[in-house]
Amino acid sequence: MWKRLDAATGRAVSRVYGERVAVRPKIESEYSEAPDDPLRDAKVIRGVFGLEHDTEDLRGQRLKGEFAGVGRLAVGAAHVLVSAAEYAGLGYDLQRGDVIAFPDQSGVPSYRVVVSHPLDCGDRFVILSVD
Repeated sequence: MWKRLDAATGRAVSRVYGERVAVRPKIESEYSEAPDDPLRDAKVIRGVFGLEHDTEDLRGQRLKGEFAGVGRLAVGAAHVLVSAAEYAGLGYDLQRGDVIAFPDQSGVPSYRVVVSHPLDCGDRFVILSVD
């Protein structure tokens, strides 16, 4: 029963907040530009993109006190949530270095997969970094 409820909820969230996610599999290479992976086809799936902005204090530079007025860093955490059904339709696992783009958003950079976390009932939480 819970799996069916989770799948129905995932479809509703994807329908309201989801968008097209273009996946371009890459072979991660330490010394050169990552070539396309010929064993995994590029595909378009549906997912829910999130970009959370926050600031972090840079502390620990002194033993006592803080540097007043300095030491703040703006950070953003990009991620995409993919439902179990969409992920299964991909036909392969996302790997570190795969390129993710959002073709329906103008001015948004492409991203690289940092890690793909499996969630309950087969959904995936994919953490991204700017390409």
